[in-house]
Amino acid sequence: MPGNTSILKETLLLWAIAKEGCLGRYKLVSILELPDGVTRGLLTKLARRGYVRSNKFVGTSLTSKGKNHLRELLSKRRIREIAEVDAGDIGLPRSGAAAHIRDGAALVHSGLEQRDAAIRAGAVGAITMIFQDGKFLLPPDLYDASNENRKITDQLKVRFKPSEGDVLIIASADSRWRAIEGVLRAAETLS
Repeated sequence: MPGNTSILKETLLLWAIAKEGCLGRYKLVSILELPDGVTRGLLTKLARRGYVRSNKFVGTSLTSKGKNHLRELLSKRRIREIAEVDAGDIGLPRSGAAAHIRDGAALVHSGLEQRDAAIRAGAVGAITMIFQDGKFLLPPDLYDASNENRKITDQLKVRFKPSEGDVLIIASADSRWRAIEGVLRAAETLS
């Protein structure tokens, strides 16, 4: 796997284990959409580094060192938090994930860069919103998203508690894991 893809898949794997608690290798193969041998190799590498622990009959779990490594990987992408959201409320397929990016507003141009990166990672679509003056604005013309649906933007404010200049990227896909991989890839465009 090329470097960026390898780090992306590693981040997805660690996030999935952190979210689910303990996962078997075949479930991880399904989540990563990688061949069994590649997934096994990635797990072996992460186990050697002390990030994961595997139990033959239970699955793979995250170590405290792995949790710290996941925080570092997310921090490099400026991701404060990733959460699953119902993207159907904003006109995208329902399986969605949102990434809260710290201080990313100055790095957003048209929002197309994030959408294209999410699609390359398997998402169906993505939307980028800048939090400014208490509103979620859509680039490039900074249209106030709350004009269309205040209920959704209010929910996002409560859920993520954004600060001035933060960015939310919401990706949707046919599966929750592709949506999460989509926001991870999209966040790379802002790091």
